[in-house]
Amino acid sequence: MALGHKHYACELAGLVFEIYPIQKDGDTTTGTRIGFRVDSVDVATKQLEEAGAKVISSPKESPWGRRAVLADLDGHRIELTSPSSSPD
Repeated sequence: MALGHKHYACELAGLVFEIYPIQKDGDTTTGTRIGFRVDSVDVATKQLEEAGAKVISSPKESPWGRRAVLADLDGHRIELTSPSSSPD
């Protein structure tokens, strides 16, 4: 069996999610943003920044809850949201 490029992958409830690193001779997906709902945007942002991600938009309240946007090491934008920390 031939193997493809190294990448991250998981399968949950019938959904397959894969993230591939940018290849020198390949197309990029840096124009695509993916989003994740996390327990704490502040904690996740700090952990990702310590791992080398660049903060594009610091954690703050938004109509969708607490939100931040980061760029991974390849420049892909990642949006994080969590329930609002302020009372309604």
